[in-house]
Amino acid sequence: MRRLFSWGLILLCVVYLVGCSTIIKSLEEVVEQEDSEATQPAKKLGQAEDLLEQMKKEMEKMAGYSWESQGQQQMNMVEGTATTAFQYGMDFLDNSHYMIDIEVKVSAGRINNVMEMEVIRDGDQVYFYEPILKKWERTREVPEEMTGLMGMEYFDPVELVSLLSPHANQIMVAEEGQHWKLTLELQEHKEITPFMKYAIENFQRNKDVKANDITFSDLKMTMLINKSNHQLSQVEQSLKVNMPMTSGDNLDISQNWTNKFKGEVKELTIPDEAKNAPFAD
Repeated sequence: MRRLFSWGLILLCVVYLVGCSTIIKSLEEVVEQEDSEATQPAKKLGQAEDLLEQMKKEMEKMAGYSWESQGQQQMNMVEGTATTAFQYGMDFLDNSHYMIDIEVKVSAGRINNVMEMEVIRDGDQVYFYEPILKKWERTREVPEEMTGLMGMEYFDPVELVSLLSPHANQIMVAEEGQHWKLTLELQEHKEITPFMKYAIENFQRNKDVKANDITFSDLKMTMLINKSNHQLSQVEQSLKVNMPMTSGDNLDISQNWTNKFKGEVKELTIPDEAKNAPFAD
């Protein structure tokens, strides 16, 4: 059970800077480019607020969202540098109903690991599939470590708009082919913190992290909104984090990722093998 959950935490937490120390612990234990048309000159806005509101109205009509994502993260620590590349598919209804199929590649010195897992959370029921073992397992309740892991601001466009709206006058707008391109850049920790709500909550649960001393910087978020249907097509983000540890170590982390919207999801499809799987010990 411990091994099962540690894998699940690594695979879920590595996405979006949640639980980076879990990766360190794991390492110690293991010792297309869209729209090629030229972008038009960016312009400062009153336009951003209108585009965000139009996008929100279209996206909130949907029951849920299907995403295809990839990204990478570099973590500099005392032991050296760890590089993580991840890609996954996500069907997201809300923060307690989602499916994620993820592959993570971790490289640190002579250590090179590839980790895969499929996770389904359906309310209080959680299902795990490990390709190596070729079997499903399920839990009797949601592990405490998993509650709140998924940051809704990254998968729910409606919540994303609520975070962006206060910064509408800072967002640059440009035309890029069939899309409006919105770009927000924030440098100060205080401004970035609201975007890191779920990550911070999880850091605070980790006794190895000095959560109150973490600092965020250099946030850049870019969104593509389809001109014809006003739907969100893509979100990109880059970010830097300085993370003090209770051990005295200090981690410098840089991360970038891209989420591409694939379409509406109305319900989760849970395989019979998962529904009838044995409970993890």
